[in-house]
Amino acid sequence: MKLLFLVESYYPKTSGVPVVVRYLAEGLASKGHDVAVATTSVEGRADTETFNGVRIFRFAIRKTLLKRYAGDIDDYRKFVVSFHADANVFECSECVTTDVLLPVLNQIHGKKIFQSHGFYGMKMKPFKWNVNLKYSLGNTYNWLRFKWYYGHSFKEKIKMFDAAICLSEIDSSKEWLERNAKKVTVLQNAVDEIFLQKTKDLDIEPFVHIDKPYVVSVATYSKVKNQIGILSEFYKAESNCALVFVGPKETEYYGFLQDELKKIEAQSDIRKDVHILKGIPRNLIPDVIGNAALYLVGSFTEEYSISLIETMTKGVPFISTNVGNARILPGGVTINKMSEMHEQIDVLLQDKAKYRKLSDAGKMFVSENCIRSKAVDLLEKIIVES
Repeated sequence: MKLLFLVESYYPKTSGVPVVVRYLAEGLASKGHDVAVATTSVEGRADTETFNGVRIFRFAIRKTLLKRYAGDIDDYRKFVVSFHADANVFECSECVTTDVLLPVLNQIHGKKIFQSHGFYGMKMKPFKWNVNLKYSLGNTYNWLRFKWYYGHSFKEKIKMFDAAICLSEIDSSKEWLERNAKKVTVLQNAVDEIFLQKTKDLDIEPFVHIDKPYVVSVATYSKVKNQIGILSEFYKAESNCALVFVGPKETEYYGFLQDELKKIEAQSDIRKDVHILKGIPRNLIPDVIGNAALYLVGSFTEEYSISLIETMTKGVPFISTNVGNARILPGGVTINKMSEMHEQIDVLLQDKAKYRKLSDAGKMFVSENCIRSKAVDLLEKIIVES
């Protein structure tokens, strides 16, 4: 089949959606399909290139500050209409690569598959204070915009798609899609294959000097990920363990977290083993998680936490706030209040039987539901049967 993926960000970007689309596109290409991706421009990259068997076409289209679309929209539309794919896979709503094609959907040849990665706009709460006046007004403006989008404009267009895909049974888009789309299938995100390799001992700082079990949190340093909340709960736990934070780079919140650690240490008679790390290479993250005793998530919001899938792959139980897909995953404990985290740290590190049960259940779930080759096969089946 001749297949075209339409996605706002793609290789060399390494955030969630680009990574998922990349393994799906490359997987289908490896099965002999003619696969292309139409995406937005990346500074320093050519407008066209082929990478791992997938042709990439980049267009200078973008979203403005007022959330309007600008750039070479006509060129992008003409390309997609003239491409004559057997199937077009539209990745995400609320993005430029999907939204600017909605007016010309009836001109696009081939099947149309919509793959949701969650409906962010549906989670917005209007007329609520959010950090400062700028963010509060912006949040209300976006709420009004998305109320129209999902209540009218996108609602009418989704009927023209041959099939829709969502991330999980509790995906924020699933109920809406079941009401409005022709056919809905769940396609869960799959784990990076580097997590399937045997865990090796870590011979890098500070791990070579940690002489006790450690609990770990791997995430971008940000208010949403709530590392400060995790730190506070860790200090309440009675278990003798260390805490390791890992983030890709230093952010403003990274500084806030360090300041909070100093504040806690100044106010407490107890000194605990805490490490706030940044820039650890991606290829070492599986071993960072695999050698941990527990994996901690304190996020205020998530859609589909791929990090929980990764930690289950390693057989490391997680403790997570009740966000995204956490509560339907069998490899850990979901808490309804952040104040419950320290209790669960102590419970899981002391109850060996419960620990093993969660570890085994997590690994089994991943092997049955989150392997990339299986995800590629399922997407191929969805396309063929639509």
